Amino acid sequence: MDKSIVFISQMGFVGKVPRTHTNMRVEFAQMCTLQADHLNIFSLNNINTRYDIAVLLIPKTGSDRDKLESLDIIQAARRIADKVLFMQEGPSWIFQDMTVEQQVWHYNLLSNVDGILTENQTDIKYFKGINPNVPISDITSLMITDLVEDALKVKKEDKVIIGGNFTRWYGGFDSFVTARHFEVPIWAPWVEDSLTKSSWLIIFLIWNGKTGFTN
Repeated sequence: MDKSIVFISQMGFVGKVPRTHTNMRVEFAQMCTLQADHLNIFSLNNINTRYDIAVLLIPKTGSDRDKLESLDIIQAARRIADKVLFMQEGPSWIFQDMTVEQQVWHYNLLSNVDGILTENQTDIKYFKGINPNVPISDITSLMITDLVEDALKVKKEDKVIIGGNFTRWYGGFDSFVTARHFEVPIWAPWVEDSLTKSSWLIIFLIWNGKTGFTN
């Protein structure tokens, strides 16, 4: 990688993401592949290393963002990097579910970075509409499959697993309806913010026993 890159978020670890990381989700895979460093967002004033590019991963919840109001993130990031980019986390409209103060804070952040990285090409139009003077492009989702290669040896079954958990963020119900077109048993991961088990049971009964959930 010709450019030195640092990702900045509320996560506490400092340094690089090894390829053997056991929770290699998309942003970790991107950091790993780009050989980028990671810094905690609240430690920027103590950093003396200089980078070509800083990528901001802003917390998604209002409570986490409350902690950032007293911090000039853009100024702090510019102190250690030549270019500061905002990387989309969650739906493009996520900030509109927050307080008016946080909405204004978010918009000002988008207006003052050197570029915006979206999760997909669909959201480029949205960000261009509200920030026409800021360069915008998508950053490709990435999966490092080293730790799941054995899954290729598992006997294939006629089932479909949906990518959402019946919450608006992940389009859970939309993916559930789409999955029904395959006419095979539908499965979904059980996660903390999904519906209660009683709601899953209702769905199970409504769709004639073609739904399950996994731990």
